Amino acid sequence: MTLRQFALFSTGLILPMLYQRLKFALNRSLFNRTRLRDKSGLKIHHGHWGLLLAMISTWMFVFGLRDYVSIGFAGFGWGLMLDEIIPMLKMPSPDRDLELDVYRKTKNATIILISVVAILSLIIFLMLR
Repeated sequence: MTLRQFALFSTGLILPMLYQRLKFALNRSLFNRTRLRDKSGLKIHHGHWGLLLAMISTWMFVFGLRDYVSIGFAGFGWGLMLDEIIPMLKMPSPDRDLELDVYRKTKNATIILISVVAILSLIIFLMLR
């Protein structure tokens, strides 16, 4: 990794936290409602976007593409995820039964998600052969 690539990764790692925390400090009301959450009904957080970017960068790395885009996606994705890890761990959730019920009810959706990722991986693999 070159110094420039390391700087890109490090910047990507730090900027999401700085942006999200500054935005929260200056105007907390922006976090109350988001259009995508309202329309989808899903509890989407910026950590989910980070997971998506980290997954894309992992695909890029696995399939041999190591460039500024893949390194930037990795840093930015990890930065978004890391900003939410401690809050998620500290989130009060006294109802373990509810958590396990949600886990049980999302089995089919999880199988579909993993299947889609596996199929996309296969398609990328076959395209690059």
